Amino acid sequence: MVTTLRIIGYLIIVFGVLALMNGVKRYTKASIVHQLAKHHYTFGAIAVVLALIHIILNIVTNGLSITGLIVTLLVIMTGSIGGTMKQTKNMSLLNVHKAFIGLTLIALIIHIVL
Repeated sequence: MVTTLRIIGYLIIVFGVLALMNGVKRYTKASIVHQLAKHHYTFGAIAVVLALIHIILNIVTNGLSITGLIVTLLVIMTGSIGGTMKQTKNMSLLNVHKAFIGLTLIALIIHIVL
């Protein structure tokens, strides 16, 4: 089960990085980055679903990790804000979305290290 949890954890990171291509696209002309950025919402949604699966499996098999819970809540909030922006076209939430991305990355690093 530990291997499965690690694979899911790595997949969360992969889809999170793919979702981040939306923010990188303005700094590059690489067509692959622009193609990936078109799927930003999908990659983010997949990362959220995988984070939920990851924490549920972790709770069932290993117990609750506080750092994991914090990262999961931040991932959910980041995805929820992003989804709200997409549905309502309310771009005033963009800076909040970006702030949650930063907090999530910091919490993720702490979670991996601990």
